[in-house]
Amino acid sequence: MTWPECRRQHVGHTGLIGNAGVGRTVAYGSGLISWSAMPRRNMIELCSQTLSTTTLVRHRAGAGEPLVLLHGVGESAAGWRPIQAALSREYDVIALDLPGFGGSPPLPAQIEPTAAALADAVECDMDELGVDDFHVAGYSLGARVALELATRRRIRSVVAIAPDGLGTPPERIYQAMALMSGRSLATLLAPIASQLTATGAGRTLFFGMERSRPWRLTADDARHLLLNFANAPAYEETVRAAMHDVPGRLDRINCPVLIMQGTADPLVPMQSPRFLAFVPHARMRWLPGLSHVPISDDPALVTWHMLDFLNRKSEGARGPRHSPDDRLLRRHASGVRRR
Repeated sequence: MTWPECRRQHVGHTGLIGNAGVGRTVAYGSGLISWSAMPRRNMIELCSQTLSTTTLVRHRAGAGEPLVLLHGVGESAAGWRPIQAALSREYDVIALDLPGFGGSPPLPAQIEPTAAALADAVECDMDELGVDDFHVAGYSLGARVALELATRRRIRSVVAIAPDGLGTPPERIYQAMALMSGRSLATLLAPIASQLTATGAGRTLFFGMERSRPWRLTADDARHLLLNFANAPAYEETVRAAMHDVPGRLDRINCPVLIMQGTADPLVPMQSPRFLAFVPHARMRWLPGLSHVPISDDPALVTWHMLDFLNRKSEGARGPRHSPDDRLLRRHASGVRRR
């Protein structure tokens, strides 16, 4: 049996199995194993065995229901740092570096890093942790992966910030060109990353395309993210995969979905609303004046919208405990890094 025949049919999707560090076919005994012929408990055990030495890099904090955070192309879990502390006060937050980004090694060479393959990697990592079902939030590519995960019926709820995947051909070409230009600029600036990111003006020079208030990034986070853009081994392959990767089976999503979109996003301004036509139970929240990655632009606002939604959808229906006026936003987001 070849890799294309080895499917994770226990959840009914067609993505190839893939995970960071899995540099060989998934063999058991003398040949490859079909996941569909295996009970879930045995599947998890086999998945854990293949990932026992190299897994996705995790940044975990807090307690409560699991909440997995996924980042965009070229970035890492560092993109969630402005609000991770606030979220971890109510949830078991697991921020991941996706395969080939941050500290995680890329997928095996024979696996294209599509949203389905990246979702496979996240699922295998959760299986290894013993996390059966979980909330998931992502921005940009991470939002696409979050929605892909939701088609597999183990997600409690989804927060998708500026998801891509429903672009027209001209929009996909523009997005790919912008991302590749960002890669080139990051490579050029990497030798002076520390000096550049030490100032608000320097942070604006690189991050102004995707953040409306890039100076609010800390110098440490900005340096980390810039170097991620420059050095991520899966960058080009992931951008190329996104050129033709179209989400499917969105009508299978049976969990609550919140889509958030900045009104000043130059990359995917019209793609997010298109998901509303395909995703049941989805609702939309516009973020006035914010860009593609709004997390560091207005941590308090993003935190409030996320917790308002998650708390309503979590078991027990805790509901919102604050209203989004400025005073309460700031109080609720205490623990969020000040920019």
